[in-house]
Amino acid sequence: MVERVLTACIGLATVGIALLILSTQFGLASTTRTYQNLQTKITSASDRVTNYQQSVGELTASSRLAAFAQQHGLTVNDGNIKQVTK
Repeated sequence: MVERVLTACIGLATVGIALLILSTQFGLASTTRTYQNLQTKITSASDRVTNYQQSVGELTASSRLAAFAQQHGLTVNDGNIKQVTK
């Protein structure tokens, strides 16, 4: 009788531990998926920032500004141009 109770307790403990391990693995998989999704979003945002910086560089190029001024009958006074770098 005692052996059966002991066997049942060991069996229940084994099932409990197995369920705990499975639960932990599912949680880890979910966390890993969330991390990968965040990494993808960060990479995408970083690419957009790089593209915006490139666009700013192209739009503020002195040759582009000089061409715009010439098209609109303006003159560029280089003495009044300040370049700011970060």
